[in-house]
Amino acid sequence: MLRRLNKFFSRLDVKLTTSYTLILLLLAAALCTFFYYRLEHNLEKQVDSLLLDELNEFESAMKEEMREGGTILHGCQNFEDDISRRKYFPIYFRLLSASEDVIFQAAHVSEIFFPPIKASGLKDRGEVRMFKTPGDKSSFRLHEKLIVIVEGKTFFVQIATKMKKAEKILSNFQANIFGAIPAILFLSIICGIYVSRKPRKVIKDIITVAQRMTSQNMSQRLEIPLAEDEIHDLTVTINEMMNRLEKSFQSLKQFTADVSHELRNPLFAIKGELEVILSQKRDVTEYREALYACQERVDFLIKMANDLFMISRFDEKKVKMEFDYLNIDELIQNIYDLFLPMAEEKNIKFVTSPAKGIIVFADNVKLSQAVINLVDNAIKFTPPNGRIDLSIVRKSNDLELRVKDSGEGIPEDKTDKIFERFYQVDTSRSNQKGAGLGLQICKRIIEAHNGEIKVEKNEGKGVTFIVLIPSNG
Repeated sequence: MLRRLNKFFSRLDVKLTTSYTLILLLLAAALCTFFYYRLEHNLEKQVDSLLLDELNEFESAMKEEMREGGTILHGCQNFEDDISRRKYFPIYFRLLSASEDVIFQAAHVSEIFFPPIKASGLKDRGEVRMFKTPGDKSSFRLHEKLIVIVEGKTFFVQIATKMKKAEKILSNFQANIFGAIPAILFLSIICGIYVSRKPRKVIKDIITVAQRMTSQNMSQRLEIPLAEDEIHDLTVTINEMMNRLEKSFQSLKQFTADVSHELRNPLFAIKGELEVILSQKRDVTEYREALYACQERVDFLIKMANDLFMISRFDEKKVKMEFDYLNIDELIQNIYDLFLPMAEEKNIKFVTSPAKGIIVFADNVKLSQAVINLVDNAIKFTPPNGRIDLSIVRKSNDLELRVKDSGEGIPEDKTDKIFERFYQVDTSRSNQKGAGLGLQICKRIIEAHNGEIKVEKNEGKGVTFIVLIPSNG
């Protein structure tokens, strides 16, 4: 039972509801306290105003009585008759001499005990204060003042009223507050749980989807809410993250499968070569031929491992680029001199037309590697008596390098895939040596130069690889 309670109170919606309810109760208590004291203050002001009016009326009535030749006692009696009709705020008063002897007090004054006179501060508006009478639960509000009724004679007057009506109003207000607090608490809990259902549902869906996701099941997605709010944005963001994870995982699986496939063939070939050569005693020449064949395949594996390492470094953005200003004409001429013997051996016409004076801000080693890969592919896939053109054109602020061959070409539906890792066009490359990593490396190198590489089909035979990189000079 205790475990269930702990689990219940640890839920997000319960925590949110509890927090909001406490805040709401504190705010409600603060507001109610403020309104209570404001109401109490206003009621006291109204009573004070009532007492002041009665006191001024008494003073005026007494002066009028004296001008008409009446007596003080008669004037007090008339005022008592007048105030006896007060219902909600009964008036109690008495008149005292300057020596604080009682001259007159209303007949019902005996119900209360007036406090002694506070002589100081009574000349202007008088003194207002509260007092209580023994045996009476209600408080009294008292207004006392020093007045002049007859020329040269001063009197003290005390006028009071019972605060029972005001206290009843305050008591009712307080009772209403205490009655409303449970209702506020209940509504706050209900509304809080209802409002917090949405984020709790999203979190539960995230947990459910995350628990269902495995390497064989990466297609789980969250249901996107209709409301355009933060929950909607969070759901979309998580789904996009899942899309990226699924794509990355699929790429990783494909990469693992491709590497396994590419490693298997040369390893099996090496194993088969060794098994054949060891199956019986052979002469030195056969041993040397077998070792050369194995060495060639090991060199292939080493090159593939180096290419994969470079691609992984590009993925991790850890490839160090050493940019410098270089003459592109010299770079192209060096590559031309490197591949001319190979082209002549295959009876391929290799033509270059570099532009003079073009300076490019690039990494000499890596840019040379990219162009070498493109020319090497062109020689591999161009049949004898074919032609390869290596040209440079300056276009605005870009350098356009073209490698054009007259080979078998690439089907248009496969041109978008040739820059992927381990991809080979079966119709023209299946019988060639290579792991299908060269064009991926070219693409990464060109992109590191803020450039672009693409392939176009020629009007006749073959294709043209076009490299665009920013130039200077």
